[in-house]
Amino acid sequence: MSDETEKHNERELWESLPTLSDHERGRAYFRLSGLAFENGQYLRSLTLAQSACDYFHQLHDDEGFAHSSASVAFSLYSLNRKEEAVSELLKRSEEHTSELQSRQYLVCR
Repeated sequence: MSDETEKHNERELWESLPTLSDHERGRAYFRLSGLAFENGQYLRSLTLAQSACDYFHQLHDDEGFAHSSASVAFSLYSLNRKEEAVSELLKRSEEHTSELQSRQYLVCR
């Protein structure tokens, strides 16, 4: 993909954000985070990945949440914030495990 096409696609994503559903918005933030990461804009990537995490968390989208959490960790790692990257992955994992153990997910055997 050419740089010009990539910039056009990024601009379209930004412009479409207000009209997207929450799930689509989470996916757009995730894609924007990936584009920023590919361009070496790790702080921007981190912020966008955190936004995607928030959307996917609210929607109980486990797959989107997992991918976004990994993007947060990769961005932190790329910013030489390695301890925070590991901590972030552990925190997100603990939050998710705690939710899965909540009453609504318990199954009687």
